[in-house]
Amino acid sequence: MHIAYWVFYGIVTLLFGAVLELNKNTIIGWILLVILAVIFPVLYMTKLSNGRWFVKLIAWLAYFALFFGILLATWPPVKAVPASDDPKPEQTGTIMTEDGLVRGVYSKDHTVEIYTGIPYAKA
Repeated sequence: MHIAYWVFYGIVTLLFGAVLELNKNTIIGWILLVILAVIFPVLYMTKLSNGRWFVKLIAWLAYFALFFGILLATWPPVKAVPASDDPKPEQTGTIMTEDGLVRGVYSKDHTVEIYTGIPYAKA
């Protein structure tokens, strides 16, 4: 097997792992990626090492497609994160921005005003 295959395979698989990490993917996504990363070179070496170039291309496209399938199937749930650690934060006064009025909350120790979200004005 050519060194170019292993270099390309390593870079692609590391990039897949980086995408999962940056996406804060679930543990099942990581398990499926490891399974895919183990099975692909075994199949490639046993079945496709002497194959034609278009068969190898289809195998690589399948590798990418399976990764994106794993990514979509194991997408982490969206969760709301509160702006303040205080269970019942006190609201700040409203301020006017280009896009409209914005209201925030105080931090737990009332030293910082926290404004989150993006205000949208009526068009």
